[in-house]
Amino acid sequence: MVLLLVGLLLPFITNNSFWSLFLARVLGSIFFTTAVWALLEVAGQPAFGVSAIAGIGVYGYALSANLGGLNPWFAILIGIICATLAGMILSVPSMRIGGIMTQGILNIFFIFAFAALIAALVKYTGGTAGITLKPLPPNGIFGQLRYKYLIVLIFTVIGVGTIYSILKSRFGKIIGLTGSNERLASSLGINVTKYKRLAYLVFVPLLALAGFSIGFSSGVTAPKYWSVELSFITILSFWIGGSRTILGPIVGAAFIAAFPTLFNAAMEWRIVAVGILALLIRMFLPEGIVGFLENKYHNLRTYLDQNYSSMVIPRPAKDSLVKSGE
Repeated sequence: MVLLLVGLLLPFITNNSFWSLFLARVLGSIFFTTAVWALLEVAGQPAFGVSAIAGIGVYGYALSANLGGLNPWFAILIGIICATLAGMILSVPSMRIGGIMTQGILNIFFIFAFAALIAALVKYTGGTAGITLKPLPPNGIFGQLRYKYLIVLIFTVIGVGTIYSILKSRFGKIIGLTGSNERLASSLGINVTKYKRLAYLVFVPLLALAGFSIGFSSGVTAPKYWSVELSFITILSFWIGGSRTILGPIVGAAFIAAFPTLFNAAMEWRIVAVGILALLIRMFLPEGIVGFLENKYHNLRTYLDQNYSSMVIPRPAKDSLVKSGE
């Protein structure tokens, strides 16, 4: 825990801008992946177009702040509303169309349609070159790299903590049940359609906020940042880290985000290397790295309880100590 805290504070301990950029990228990826995991894996929604949904939120912020002249903090709210509306619109055909392949094609089409729209509105969006994101005020502080990192850190802690709290609540357990077993949920009198829509309404705003974290860490938004690759990489994070608990996507996202730096690999080769690694883990560790370690820890605890519990010297009861003293 101490090492984790020191690592998160490195940008403020050192003057090296590398740590601000590197950790902001890792934290933004963790937040985004966790939000996607909650929507796809826990709520069971086939929203593979999450990259475009997040992109719509960031562009909503950029256009509101840059062209509309709104206060950037208020523009964040506009971006979240734009992303939530896009997610709700996408949820309608996604919930009605059956078959994983058909749903996947629908969501991929949504991503390409979003990129085409951005390219067509080049006068306002900058086209494929993208546009610079207006820094959050006060500009003199948050425009600097370490304070951009601070914003990403705060967003990530609040966002991941909120997701964790939601999933631990009664509402979160109902969302998990409808996502894993619709028939059982219906038999218990749960309105499955209602909770599916609520899942979008709850997790998409967090997804948009995670998109801001990614955007602020780079300082610019362009269609290439919200492509099919982002959705693909995010899903691979579940395979690598595991999808059984919230710790799985966190570990998987951190590894993938840090991969090019840790292994000195070009970003162009990241998708290939990570894809091969994810496939191997899926084959030999189907529950992911975190799931594998959790199973090993559980097996070790069971072994120790079965073989060494009798070796523990029982402490005498308090009454017996009193009697022996008499």
